Parts: sequence; C-alpha cells; structure tokens
Amino acid sequence: MSMSFDMVMTCITVIVLILLMFIIFLRRKQKPYAFSTLPLVIVPLFYLIGGYVAQKMANHVSAEQFNIHAGFIATALIIACVLIGVASRGIASVSRRIIFLVMSMLFAIVFTWILMLNLPYSPI
Repeated sequence: MSMSFDMVMTCITVIVLILLMFIIFLRRKQKPYAFSTLPLVIVPLFYLIGGYVAQKMANHVSAEQFNIHAGFIATALIIACVLIGVASRGIASVSRRIIFLVMSMLFAIVFTWILMLNLPYSPI
C-alpha cells in the first residue's frame, strides 16, 4: 500500500516553506536563525524517504510496512530534536533560544504525531 497523497503533499509543502524561511533568514543576514530552521525539515523528509524504504523492505524482512515506516518517523523525531538543540546554540539571546527550542520541538513532536496517526497501513 502506498502513502497517502495528502500527507505526501503536506510534507512537500512543509519542506518548501521551511527552506523558504531558511533563504529569507540568510538574505536578512541572520545565519544563526537560518541554520536553526533546517532541522525542522528532517521529520517530513524522513516520512517521504521512510515510505519508499518501507515499501521496498517489507518484502525482504519479516517486519510489517507500518513498523518500518513508523520506525523511520520516530528516528527522525529523535534526530530533529538533537539537531534543534545543537542549532539553537548559535542564538545569542537566552530567552530567544528557549522560545526557539520550545516552539521547534513542539512543532516536531506534533508533526510527528500527525504523521504517525495518518500512516495508511496502520494495524489499528
């Protein structure tokens, strides 16, 4: 079974919007903020890659397609949160750094939750 067209388009849209934010921050000479936005691309990117890999791997390993794809998405959340923490060190103001950390990690967690709930081959 393939991924939901709606979720694929949502992920592509989120990736494009975050990359546009990256470009805008670079043009405004705000490099710490520009590079801090890049880890937000990881979750939707892993969703897209994980869907393809899950389809190919499900035939060769004794795991269900759902489990493989969910594993990719969960791994993406962990990697994104670690990189958000690392990228936030470039933000000089402590209060802005905390706001960035909370909002970015909240975005990553909620987006991951939405992607997990909308996996098309959920065993539930």
